[in-house]
Amino acid sequence: MIPETVVAMLACARIGAPHTVVFGGFSAEALRGRIQDCDARVVITADGGYRKGAAAALKPAVDEALRECPDVRSVLVVRRTGGEVDWTDGRDVWWHDLVAGQPAEHEPEAFDSEHPLYIMYTSGTTARPKGILHTTGGYLTQVPGRTGRCSTSSRSATCSGRRRTSAGHRPLVHRLRPLANGATSVLYEGRRTPRTRAAGGRSSRSTA
Repeated sequence: MIPETVVAMLACARIGAPHTVVFGGFSAEALRGRIQDCDARVVITADGGYRKGAAAALKPAVDEALRECPDVRSVLVVRRTGGEVDWTDGRDVWWHDLVAGQPAEHEPEAFDSEHPLYIMYTSGTTARPKGILHTTGGYLTQVPGRTGRCSTSSRSATCSGRRRTSAGHRPLVHRLRPLANGATSVLYEGRRTPRTRAAGGRSSRSTA
């Protein structure tokens, strides 16, 4: 995970734009299905990322997926690996070019508690992925209480959950344990070495 991922998710929450996070290792077909299902109009990606120290391209899968997603009007691209990417003028925009021209401060919008926050999709390994809609008030109210109770004495937080799962969203991003309880988040980019079992009987295998 790179910091721009968290920035983008929180920015969506602040302006009231429902979003979904898709694992970078998914195929173009899997990405396309999720884009079409949630009627996305903007895609945020990177030229690539690092897995076990090696650069892996990300934008080619996005370009392929968008061949059948005519309603997507903008693709925001983070320059991470510096690799060459195909470019569609009028659609593709570099993250650093766009962000550089924005004001340093922003007033967040106020929304009804039932305003959509984000959509979490099932993996789709056994059937068509199903999207679960989380709303602003219910999600952002219950999780700090549930998750925060266990970390009120801690000033830092780590999470081995994927950002595309609820385990990654809850403790790491949406104003929850880090922001609601004054803790520091640690992000990890790459693929961790799988372990058999972690403390408490839960697997610690993770792909960030």
